[in-house]
Parts: sequence; C-alpha cells; structure tokens
Amino acid sequence: MAAENFLLQKEKNAAKVIVNRPEQRNAFKTTMWFELIDIFKEMEEDPEIRVVLITGAGDKSFVAGADISEMEGEFPPVVNDEMVNPAALATRAIQDAEKVVIAMINGYAIGGGCELAMACDLRIAVDSARIGITSAKIGICNSFENIKRLVDLVGPSKAKDILFTGRLLSAQEALTIGLVDYVVPHGEIEFFTNELVKRILQNAPLSVLGAKRTINMLARNANLNEIEDEFHISKKCFLSEDFREGVRAFLEKRKPQFRGR
Repeated sequence: MAAENFLLQKEKNAAKVIVNRPEQRNAFKTTMWFELIDIFKEMEEDPEIRVVLITGAGDKSFVAGADISEMEGEFPPVVNDEMVNPAALATRAIQDAEKVVIAMINGYAIGGGCELAMACDLRIAVDSARIGITSAKIGICNSFENIKRLVDLVGPSKAKDILFTGRLLSAQEALTIGLVDYVVPHGEIEFFTNELVKRILQNAPLSVLGAKRTINMLARNANLNEIEDEFHISKKCFLSEDFREGVRAFLEKRKPQFRGR
C-alpha cells in the first residue's frame, strides 16, 4: 500500500493509517479524502486485516480539520457531491468497512478530524486532546450523515451545543458525553490501544463483524429487508467453524483458535 499524505503500516491482522502532515497539524487537503477512500478500498481486499487504527503523525494533532488555504476563491457554478463534501464519502467508507476501525486521537481533532473519528467504531483520546466541530465559524454546513453520527453519539442537545458554539471540548468532557470511548495519559495511548486491538483480535472474526453490521443497521434505522439480512449474519455465525471451536474451547477451558470461518 502506498499513499502520498499517509503512512501505512501492517502487522499480522492489524493495520495503521497515519495522517502524515505534522507541520500542518495533519490538516486535510481535499485530495486526501479521496486518498483515504482508496486506502480503505485496498484494505477491504486484504482478508488478513481485521483491525485498522487511524492516527496523526507527531504528538500534537490527530487531524486539525481542513486545510483552509484551499478554500480561497469561489466554487465553480456547477458543483457535485464529491466537490462539496468528499469527507462524507470517506467517512461513509470507513463506517461501512468490513474491519474494526479505531481512532487513536493523539491531539487536536477538529472539524473534519472530529468527523473522521466519529466514523470509526471506537475512539481513544489522550488526556490533552481537544475535540470539536468548528464549521459554524467559517460558514460550512456539515453533511447529514456526519451530523447524524454526532447525534447518535452524544444526543440532540449536546450535538446542538457542539455545532452552535463551535467550541473545543476537553478529552474528559468528550468522554463524559460519549464522544470518545476512552481517555488515557499521553504516554500510554500506544500501549493501551495495542492491548485493546489484541483483545478484539482474540475474539471470533464473524461475531465481531456481525456485531458491527447489526449496530450499523440499527443506527441507520434499518428496514425489514435489512433485518432479514441480520438474521443471515446470525445464522452464519451459528453454522461457522469458529462457533464450534468457541464451544469446545470453553468446555476444555482453553483459549479458542478462531479462523474467521
């Protein structure tokens, strides 16, 4: 895997995507959202990868929003969805990825950086992180999908607070309202995240993926056809070799050896 503005690493069943613009606090240029889409397309084709970490280079910023210098000038008279909000396309690709995606928030997560983190399945923040969506300060309207993710995480009232004021939340406040899942000291985030990844990888791949699919269906108010799809997900788990191995391991009082089938 290769990308211009990202560093990509892979170790066994886990991959790491590092936003690599530390001099610009990892601010996103428009083209980087398309790079990110391509990265996740490639990862989807790699059956070995089960967990993906996203973080920022350096120790000050996860992603400090958009590169505002790109926004000078006028939009052309005809604009399409990709031009207006490529972040929505990228965050959708992350949310729907057949992998567990974890945001390791190692500093500022502002605007698109917060939206990127919200699209991930889990969010771990350092205790010095500052998180918020400042779009109202420069006249940007957020996409429906990204606002819905925010509402799903923190509720309507807190979402309005964040969007109306454009203020930055401390890591502790973000934890309290449900915007992040864990807050850890700065020097411990790598160790903590790696331990969490190990814990996830110890579990049955079909069960973990089935849980992600079902929760995503519920979050978007699934219709009857999608609920039937969820039944097939459950049936696949019960008929899998991993289910039989899990039962045997429990009865034999040993760790199961899951194979994702």
